Amino acid sequence: MSALLGLKTRLGLARTMAWVGVEDSSTSTDDLRRVVAELSRGRADIVVLSAQRTTSATVRVAHEAARKVLAGRTILGLAGGPVIADGIGPDLLLQTDAAPTPFRSHEWSLVGRSFYAGSGLDDALADPRLDVVVVSPHLVEQAAALAPPALAASKPWFAHTGSVDEAADLVRRGARRIAFAATGTNAYETVVAHRAVLERVWAAEMEQVEFAAFRADARLGPAAPGFGAPGFAGSDRSTPGPVVRRGATQVRRPGWRRER
Repeated sequence: MSALLGLKTRLGLARTMAWVGVEDSSTSTDDLRRVVAELSRGRADIVVLSAQRTTSATVRVAHEAARKVLAGRTILGLAGGPVIADGIGPDLLLQTDAAPTPFRSHEWSLVGRSFYAGSGLDDALADPRLDVVVVSPHLVEQAAALAPPALAASKPWFAHTGSVDEAADLVRRGARRIAFAATGTNAYETVVAHRAVLERVWAAEMEQVEFAAFRADARLGPAAPGFGAPGFAGSDRSTPGPVVRRGATQVRRPGWRRER
């Protein structure tokens, strides 16, 4: 079987989430394109645009610029609320822990929540309406106990870190997915460094999670639009990538390379 991977499968395989700030300035769009291109080159799995102090028009321009650069190779998300996401259609909307109801920007989009306090985290990790959770460093042990990352049935969650050294500590404490801020000066190096922190634990512990993600994608069948399918948020067209072999199944993932 050959198929493009769906958003949930891409999320299940994701290790890194890079946050990029969006600003109101005459040079911000060009700067954003450069940062996003470097993140793509470094193989960031998810890019989240954070635009809490900008206008909806600026966010729309930034999202379109990032979408064209990524060309379906990476999940593209927004951090904010429904007002910002409505009409833009990001692949992923990350709401704050105070958001009352998960909001999907389109039928196949992902929705997540960021937590900076422990209250409600257990409910969020068990909530079938949420696809992913991002937690602050002091919540890593709690998240790992509630949703052990190496269990295929656990909801994906990312630990937000401020440095590669802190990321290594979070991995020792139980995190297997890392979220971090990226800037124009070191975007590529930042992704590569965080992927290196995760490489050994993913090789040792996360194989069943990867297999489960591929199996879930196969069960969706050809009727479900894959990531990068025509008319699907995040890509201009459907372009099959290299074949990834898993037993007797062949799955095409755009821009994906086997982990070493």
